[in-house]
Amino acid sequence: MLEGKIILVTGGNSGIGQSIAALCAEQGAIVVVAARREGLGLEAVAAIRIRGGKAMFVAADISREDDVDRLFGVISDSYGRLDGAVNNAAIQIAPARVSELSMSDYDRIHAVNQRGVMLCLRHEMRMMEAARSGSIINISSQAGLRGFAMLAPYVATKHALIGLTRTAGLEGASMGVRVNCICPGTIETQMLQDLREKDPEFVSAITNAVPIGRLGYPDEIGNLAVWLLSSQASLVTCQAIVADGGSLETMAGA
Repeated sequence: MLEGKIILVTGGNSGIGQSIAALCAEQGAIVVVAARREGLGLEAVAAIRIRGGKAMFVAADISREDDVDRLFGVISDSYGRLDGAVNNAAIQIAPARVSELSMSDYDRIHAVNQRGVMLCLRHEMRMMEAARSGSIINISSQAGLRGFAMLAPYVATKHALIGLTRTAGLEGASMGVRVNCICPGTIETQMLQDLREKDPEFVSAITNAVPIGRLGYPDEIGNLAVWLLSSQASLVTCQAIVADGGSLETMAGA
């Protein structure tokens, strides 16, 4: 589905991002994994190569404009083009009420989850519009579609990504560039496993609230991303696609 395509995955060194990177490589893409943590990034690339895939790692903090400029310079120098991109890198902060929120925490999460995506998206749109072809995916969340108490900064950034997706998609449509957003529900990652060990009852309650009776897996988001990056999704742009086992509908009816 992605044979020979150059695909960037930010935050591709763990969790959903790592799964997306691995599945893109399995489908024949040459994957650029970008992340802050070099050790995990190199491990992710090594795992792809062991399975016969092609990948490279670029250390980059997307909240730093100079890092983002350098990242896309490496992509341009190495491959001369960019066919697809998944803006997945994001952070979370400790829960807090709006009235008690530290603005330094707000600024920190905004710098990565919103401004960092915008820094990447500018370069991605420029390269793809010049080629008149490409597909971009922003990873949002259920939190981009509803409120979650105690998580105002995270919710704000994920809502922003959906608006950014729809706007960039409109701008790129006439130039062959598709822009979509994936909104995952709760996914079985190492972070969730750590939470399960600390508070199994809380994770059990989350799981029981999902209509299909289980949480999602990273590969389920990865497979959706592969499809959106491929020509099979040629009609799909400006969309926020929810992948959560139906739990958003349960929340809406609460």
